[in-house]
Amino acid sequence: MPPTVHDLTTEVGSARRDTNATPEDFVRGAEVRRARVFAGYACSIALAASLLVLFMPGDPVARCVLWVGCGVLLAGGVPWLWRLREPDNYRPSEGAYFGYLAIIAIGGGFLYFGPFSAAAMVVSLGGFMFSLDQSRRAVIIMASLACLMHGAIGGLVAFGVMADRGLVTTRPEGGVAEKLIGLGFIQSITIASFFLGRVVRRATLQRVRQRGDFGRYSGLTIGSFRLGCVLGRGASGEIYEAVHATTQEPAAVKLLQPTALANPQLVKRFLREIELAAAVSSPQLVRVLEVAGPHEPVKYIAMERLRGTSLSAILRESEGLTTAEVIELVEHVARGIAAAHAAKIVHRDLKPSNIVRHQETARRHVWKIVDFGISKLISSHGTLTEGRMVGTPGYMAPEQATGGAIDHRADLYALAAVTYRVLTGRPPFGGPDVASTIYRVVHTMPLRPTRAQPALPGSVDDLLAVGLAKRPEDRFDDALTFAAALRAALAGTVDASLAQRAEDVLAPLPWREHDRRP
Repeated sequence: MPPTVHDLTTEVGSARRDTNATPEDFVRGAEVRRARVFAGYACSIALAASLLVLFMPGDPVARCVLWVGCGVLLAGGVPWLWRLREPDNYRPSEGAYFGYLAIIAIGGGFLYFGPFSAAAMVVSLGGFMFSLDQSRRAVIIMASLACLMHGAIGGLVAFGVMADRGLVTTRPEGGVAEKLIGLGFIQSITIASFFLGRVVRRATLQRVRQRGDFGRYSGLTIGSFRLGCVLGRGASGEIYEAVHATTQEPAAVKLLQPTALANPQLVKRFLREIELAAAVSSPQLVRVLEVAGPHEPVKYIAMERLRGTSLSAILRESEGLTTAEVIELVEHVARGIAAAHAAKIVHRDLKPSNIVRHQETARRHVWKIVDFGISKLISSHGTLTEGRMVGTPGYMAPEQATGGAIDHRADLYALAAVTYRVLTGRPPFGGPDVASTIYRVVHTMPLRPTRAQPALPGSVDDLLAVGLAKRPEDRFDDALTFAAALRAALAGTVDASLAQRAEDVLAPLPWREHDRRP
């Protein structure tokens, strides 16, 4: 797996986005746009076909089958297209299911227009678009469904088992061999379209992995490290791939940009990041290799180079984590948070994209917390964020969202929010805009976890009710206690004291019981 770095974020106004994620993270924006196009394409074809056949001759039975297929496709596609207005709602698995639905629904098109008509080209174009964004397994399933659906209808017609009801038919005098050859030719084009989509996807990812961007410091030695290409840029810093000049150990070096020197606030924030990075050490945090001394002309932090995938990318590319994987994830992250809190540091932006599964060896990995760029010292009374809200709204504690005083319990809330996400498959809070998301964080509870994921033990509801409590004093005391309680809850152990705490928390503000997407 190619090396990745996840510790620099870029600020665009008050928003923040990852600039050093996996190649899959880099193409996510394009995937969302293509998902919208794919859904819009399928729904438009279904709507146009259902209206077009009103004015065309054709077999009435085949017409009814086509209408049913178009109706099913529109019933599934229009709500999904509406949800895709918000990029955070995009899930590749939902796109896969919609693709399967589209293939099944298009069977009516094969019947009405004919298995030897241009209706098969709709599948080829849709299959190419589908293959650009979906996993290999999903593409194989969809291609198989397409070939089976088309092959079954075409084969039954070719052998005379079923009458050819299509508008476009083969020559009446044509034999079985002629029809089978035509059928095979159409299917070969369909398979080729899926294959071509996969080739284009691999080429895109390879270009992202091999991208090179030379900065003003590329080729120079800063401290003990020789710098290579720029991996990312932010408001105050650049991050370079690097190697130790003596040991050749790979690293990622973040430097303060010269243009940022004119902004005292950015300089203070960068120096604070150096201070915080040097103050804490844990296997679950990105290891700091070297920091600039007080008299260094260029301020920098040298960190370990991560080889792995962010939790956000893992959740997008898979159906989810197993129970054992969830427990391991939360326990690792809890240790990292505990180490930071012991050093009087609050992360303030814990979320799936800031948690990385780092592959230390072929058989061993560790979950690491990254991006302490907006962290603060618990003992600090001031902030270095110029009065702006910082963090990610969907995982932000209510007191943080309202600009109140925060301490380590804000991170405990975020850990509970991340746990809710990996257990239920959905974020606890969301909305069409930041304001509505913040409102829900402050004033509502999310969907009851066992409603979102019925396979979860009921004790998980109690655990997350306390973890997501609106008042900091109602939450767990520390991250390790939360992780231990999660292990017990997933084993089905009922803790009477935890159940009572959950009841007290939920009395004024209960779980949402209806499956209305946030």
